Amino acid sequence: MALALVLLSCAVAVLALLVFGLLRSHAEIIRALHRAGIPLEESGGHAGHPGAPVELRSEPDGAAHDIVGVSPGGSPTKVSVTGVRGMTLLAFLSSGCRTCETFWTAFAEPGLDLPDASTRLVIVGQDPPLE
Repeated sequence: MALALVLLSCAVAVLALLVFGLLRSHAEIIRALHRAGIPLEESGGHAGHPGAPVELRSEPDGAAHDIVGVSPGGSPTKVSVTGVRGMTLLAFLSSGCRTCETFWTAFAEPGLDLPDASTRLVIVGQDPPLE
């Protein structure tokens, strides 16, 4: 009887450690998503539904705006989206993302097939400290 009690206590302790580890891992994932600027909506929305369509909203005036940021080398940069001929395809990627790795490889191909000859590809990454 004492042996069964000891074994049961050990099993409960191991399971408690596993649950604690999972909760800690979950908290780290949520913190990383928050740092990346990805909100987790508790009520409705598309959070937690990969592949669900997400409505992208523009500014209240409905106009497109140029993108201003920092290059990977740290110098300020601006990508004009307005007033340019053709379309601009913005790819928001991260260097540490495994899913993004497929896109990095595809975009590096010399014969990349874009929808139109006047379409240009602009890769937008995270701020340098986050990369």
